[in-house]
Amino acid sequence: MRVSVSVLGVLGAALTFASLLLPWLEVDVFDYSWERPLWEFDYYLASTNDLERFAYSTALYIMVIGLAVSIWSLLGGFITLAGACTFALGGILGEIDGVAFGSSELTGATVSPGVGLYVAFTAALAMIIATVYPIEAGVGKGASRPKYRTWHVSRK
Repeated sequence: MRVSVSVLGVLGAALTFASLLLPWLEVDVFDYSWERPLWEFDYYLASTNDLERFAYSTALYIMVIGLAVSIWSLLGGFITLAGACTFALGGILGEIDGVAFGSSELTGATVSPGVGLYVAFTAALAMIIATVYPIEAGVGKGASRPKYRTWHVSRK
């Protein structure tokens, strides 16, 4: 029996999970600042009024799907990349003060991407690199891990 894993695939899945726990927005208003995690935008999914709130909630669900796929397949890195890009585009193209990236003279708020977004991009990059340059760790004898699988158990 052989158990083998893709080192970069496991690292990417772990980073995807960690990114969901980290803040994705950093808001500074005058002398006060706070961080907003991605899961805080879950209730905006049905709302299409505000581009950035819809993009943020959609990114949350894409990231969760990416994490679920990443546990099984390295192709989850592409889904994770799509979630991170959705969030980034929502912040760049959005216009609501306090939610979209940038600063506002009217409210004095400055919004910037948080560390969670950068970790998500790193996770996606690790899994995409793992599809091209497989680094495998395994124990036992048997068939090796298929190219796009994160882990594999072979009984032969």
